[in-house]
Amino acid sequence: KNKKLYEALAQCIQEGLVASGQSVHRGGLAVALAKTASGGELGMDISLEHLSGTATRDDFALYSESAGRIVVTVAPAAKERFEQLLKGNAFAQLGTVREDNGFVVRGLQGNPVVQTSLDSLLAAYKTSFQGY
Repeated sequence: KNKKLYEALAQCIQEGLVASGQSVHRGGLAVALAKTASGGELGMDISLEHLSGTATRDDFALYSESAGRIVVTVAPAAKERFEQLLKGNAFAQLGTVREDNGFVVRGLQGNPVVQTSLDSLLAAYKTSFQGY
Protein backbone atom coordinates (compact mmCIF):
# COMPACT_ATOMS: atom_id res chain seq x y z
CA LYS A 1 0.00 0.00 0.00
CA ASN A 2 2.75 2.44 0.92
CA LYS A 3 4.66 1.82 -2.31
CA LYS A 4 1.55 2.57 -4.35
CA LEU A 5 0.95 5.75 -2.33
CA TYR A 6 4.58 6.88 -2.66
CA GLU A 7 4.54 6.33 -6.44
CA ALA A 8 1.36 8.41 -6.78
CA LEU A 9 2.77 11.10 -4.51
CA ALA A 10 6.02 11.15 -6.51
CA GLN A 11 3.96 11.81 -9.66
CA CYS A 12 2.18 14.66 -7.87
CA ILE A 13 5.52 16.15 -6.86
CA GLN A 14 6.90 15.81 -10.40
CA GLU A 15 3.85 17.66 -11.72
CA GLY A 16 4.39 20.45 -9.19
CA LEU A 17 1.11 19.81 -7.35
CA VAL A 18 2.58 19.52 -3.84
CA ALA A 19 3.52 22.75 -2.08
CA SER A 20 4.98 21.01 0.99
CA GLY A 21 5.29 17.57 2.50
CA GLN A 22 6.10 16.19 5.94
CA SER A 23 6.27 12.56 6.99
CA VAL A 24 4.26 11.51 10.03
CA HIS A 25 6.69 9.89 12.44
CA ARG A 26 7.91 10.94 15.92
CA GLY A 27 5.11 12.84 17.61
CA GLY A 28 2.53 11.67 15.08
CA LEU A 29 0.14 13.81 13.09
CA ALA A 30 0.16 16.67 15.62
CA VAL A 31 3.89 17.24 15.23
CA ALA A 32 3.80 16.83 11.43
CA LEU A 33 1.05 19.47 11.19
CA ALA A 34 2.91 21.83 13.53
CA LYS A 35 6.14 21.42 11.53
CA THR A 36 4.31 22.05 8.26
CA ALA A 37 2.66 25.20 9.58
CA SER A 38 5.90 26.46 11.13
CA GLY A 39 7.91 25.80 7.98
CA GLY A 40 5.46 27.71 5.80
CA GLU A 41 4.91 30.43 8.40
CA LEU A 42 1.16 30.14 7.83
CA GLY A 43 -1.52 28.89 10.16
CA MET A 44 -3.78 25.88 9.68
CA ASP A 45 -7.40 25.04 10.33
CA ILE A 46 -7.60 21.26 10.72
CA SER A 47 -10.45 18.83 11.41
CA LEU A 48 -9.89 15.20 12.34
CA GLU A 49 -13.48 14.30 11.38
CA HIS A 50 -12.43 13.06 7.91
CA LEU A 51 -9.27 11.28 9.05
CA SER A 52 -9.10 7.77 7.63
CA GLY A 53 -8.36 4.94 10.01
CA THR A 54 -9.85 3.58 13.19
CA ALA A 55 -8.86 6.13 15.84
CA THR A 56 -11.59 6.53 18.44
CA ARG A 57 -9.94 9.24 20.55
CA ASP A 58 -8.46 12.60 19.59
CA ASP A 59 -5.14 11.87 21.30
CA PHE A 60 -4.83 8.55 19.44
CA ALA A 61 -5.53 10.32 16.13
CA LEU A 62 -3.05 13.12 16.83
CA TYR A 63 -0.14 11.18 18.31
CA SER A 64 -0.21 7.81 16.51
CA GLU A 65 3.15 7.12 14.88
CA SER A 66 1.92 4.54 12.37
CA ALA A 67 4.07 4.26 9.25
CA GLY A 68 3.34 5.42 5.73
CA ARG A 69 1.50 8.67 6.38
CA ILE A 70 2.47 12.02 4.89
CA VAL A 71 1.02 15.48 5.44
CA VAL A 72 1.02 17.50 2.22
CA THR A 73 -0.24 20.93 1.29
CA VAL A 74 -1.77 21.42 -2.14
CA ALA A 75 -2.92 24.70 -3.69
CA PRO A 76 -6.68 24.81 -4.37
CA ALA A 77 -6.02 25.06 -8.12
CA ALA A 78 -4.11 21.74 -8.00
CA LYS A 79 -6.59 19.85 -5.81
CA GLU A 80 -8.55 18.12 -8.59
CA ARG A 81 -5.46 16.76 -10.37
CA PHE A 82 -3.88 15.76 -7.03
CA GLU A 83 -6.99 13.76 -6.12
CA GLN A 84 -7.03 12.11 -9.58
CA LEU A 85 -3.47 10.89 -9.12
CA LEU A 86 -4.08 9.69 -5.54
CA LYS A 87 -7.27 7.79 -6.43
CA GLY A 88 -7.19 4.27 -5.01
CA ASN A 89 -5.03 5.33 -2.04
CA ALA A 90 -6.18 6.25 1.45
CA PHE A 91 -6.08 10.04 1.76
CA ALA A 92 -8.22 12.84 3.12
CA GLN A 93 -8.32 16.60 3.16
CA LEU A 94 -8.01 17.46 6.83
CA GLY A 95 -8.09 21.22 6.57
CA THR A 96 -6.87 24.39 5.00
CA VAL A 97 -3.93 26.73 5.26
CA ARG A 98 -4.74 30.06 6.89
CA GLU A 99 -3.36 33.46 5.92
CA ASP A 100 -2.77 34.35 9.58
CA ASN A 101 -0.74 32.50 12.21
CA GLY A 102 -3.64 30.74 13.92
CA PHE A 103 -3.32 27.00 14.43
CA VAL A 104 -6.58 25.20 15.19
CA VAL A 105 -7.26 21.46 15.31
CA ARG A 106 -10.80 20.19 15.77
CA GLY A 107 -11.20 16.66 17.09
CA LEU A 108 -13.04 13.63 15.79
CA GLN A 109 -16.34 15.07 17.11
CA GLY A 110 -15.65 18.60 15.79
CA ASN A 111 -14.66 20.14 19.12
CA PRO A 112 -11.51 22.31 19.30
CA VAL A 113 -8.66 20.30 20.85
CA VAL A 114 -5.80 22.64 19.89
CA GLN A 115 -6.17 26.38 19.53
CA THR A 116 -2.93 28.32 19.48
CA SER A 117 -0.65 30.40 17.26
CA LEU A 118 2.49 29.70 15.28
CA ASP A 119 4.38 31.97 17.68
CA SER A 120 3.43 29.64 20.56
CA LEU A 121 4.32 26.53 18.55
CA LEU A 122 7.74 27.91 17.63
CA ALA A 123 8.43 29.05 21.19
CA ALA A 124 7.60 25.57 22.51
CA TYR A 125 9.80 23.96 19.84
CA LYS A 126 12.80 26.19 20.51
CA THR A 127 12.60 26.15 24.32
CA SER A 128 14.09 23.27 26.25
CA PHE A 129 12.13 21.53 28.99
CA GLN A 130 12.36 23.71 32.08
CA GLY A 131 12.45 22.40 35.62
CA TYR A 132 13.48 18.85 34.72
